[in-house]
Amino acid sequence: MVKHTLPPGTPVLQPYLVVSDPDRLINFIRTVFGGTEAMRIHRPDGTVMHAEVRIGNSGVMVGGATEQDPARHTMLHVYVADLEGTFATAYAHGAEQIAPPMEAGDGDRRGGFKDPFGNEWWVAARIETLKAVEIEKRLREKAPASS
Repeated sequence: MVKHTLPPGTPVLQPYLVVSDPDRLINFIRTVFGGTEAMRIHRPDGTVMHAEVRIGNSGVMVGGATEQDPARHTMLHVYVADLEGTFATAYAHGAEQIAPPMEAGDGDRRGGFKDPFGNEWWVAARIETLKAVEIEKRLREKAPASS
């Protein structure tokens, strides 16, 4: 049997974002989502090699891109208490709108934006708790009739 151990307070699964300017992304996450920096490790040249930022009960790892480990994009989903406020703060800090917040039909109000590095953040607030069967029913009702 394999025993898994984690550092205290570390989520089992964390996305890892590799970007050209990790300091800027860390500040974006702290400002937009109220993230708290848990760790930062610098390379000998002073650039960020690795950082960890907590958002609520989860975390995001951030790395500085190198020639061997280039920047790449990903998509994340985050629940927040103040959806409109989160979007306003994100836009003020360089995010670009993908979709404005709207009722998604699955019990969430959700929208999306890209951070300054091209990562997509889909941000939601739960407005109603639904079972899968009810979500599917609503989706069928909203779907255009096929001819």
